Amino acid sequence: MSPCIIWIPNIHDLYMNESNYLSLGLLENYLSRDCERCSTRNILVIASTHIPQKVDPALIAPNKLNTCIKIRRLLIPQQRKHFFILSYTRGFHLEKKMFHTNGLGSITMGSNVRDLVALINEALSISITQKKSIIETNTIRLALHRQTWDLRSQLFCRIGRSRSLVFTRT
Repeated sequence: MSPCIIWIPNIHDLYMNESNYLSLGLLENYLSRDCERCSTRNILVIASTHIPQKVDPALIAPNKLNTCIKIRRLLIPQQRKHFFILSYTRGFHLEKKMFHTNGLGSITMGSNVRDLVALINEALSISITQKKSIIETNTIRLALHRQTWDLRSQLFCRIGRSRSLVFTRT
């Protein structure tokens, strides 16, 4: 098989003992064969689920599809709700047009609640320095920008430090 990406949505709905056993079993056996062979080395399988407890153990057994990466992005209404609760409990309010338009939805946020909490903390620190109790869309955009570029600056700093260590040792 040539290099490809296979996506299996809602893998928790697939069971090895149901009517789709033959097709799923063949796919699983083909992909989990000797990984050193060049025919299966260039295949990436992405399977999504929101109920990992229901995933058939035969699919994630050793030498099968056994690498799991959990990424769950909040829906925009959930982001709005969490953002509102986090800001309101800390004494801040969101700009009203953020709820009437797609103000909050147009901003790309993190993939989980922890990223959302980090973003609201950054937005609150910006609002405090500006002496405002209402968080505006531009404040959230600035917070997102600062988070993104701060992460990159830490990476540059680490790279720079490792280079300086290499130069001083030689």
